[in-house]
Amino acid sequence: MPIDTSEITFTAVNDVCCSWDQLKATPDCDTVVAETLFRKIIEQVFFEKRDPTAEADLSAQTDPSAPLFKIKATMFVKMLDVVLSMLGPDLIPMAVALQELGAKHLDYGIAPNDYKLVGEALFYTLQKYLGDKTWTPRMEKSWRSVYSFISEAMIAGTEQEANRRAAGEGKRMSIPPRKSKLGMDRTVAKSLAKNKMGLMGMLDDAISVSDC
Repeated sequence: MPIDTSEITFTAVNDVCCSWDQLKATPDCDTVVAETLFRKIIEQVFFEKRDPTAEADLSAQTDPSAPLFKIKATMFVKMLDVVLSMLGPDLIPMAVALQELGAKHLDYGIAPNDYKLVGEALFYTLQKYLGDKTWTPRMEKSWRSVYSFISEAMIAGTEQEANRRAAGEGKRMSIPPRKSKLGMDRTVAKSLAKNKMGLMGMLDDAISVSDC
């Protein structure tokens, strides 16, 4: 599925790269900044679940003294750094790589809305640590356009993989299933949406692989 890159300007890419480098230069980027971002992501995910019984679980998940929390926070920032490092004049190779990455995310149960939650947590963290002098309306617009491109490419990859697997099952349907905006079968979309903690599962899996 072709990804539209026409909305990504050189200015937007330059803004994102320069501000990200500025954030990484922060002395506490690998600790305080990473933990702030990851804690905000977890809070967003739990809030989305709207589960009143999840408060204790939320407290445990965001406990900065927990070793796994720090590992996950640092790993998430490193993963984001790898993605942003692919930005350049030609975004087509990046789009292809992101679609392949998105295909792998199908097994983590990450729903399309999870990308929105991560995005808002990211923008919150950027604004907090870059400050109003750097986080201008133009800077926010640049980040939102680039992040939209990243998330749309990954979602497209997830949906393509979901539809490919569904087709491989050989199930016949007399009435074609309704499609979501990006082409995913609604049954598949609902299945993905059930697991609001897919992001946490993805990082748990990544940690176990890195320990091997």
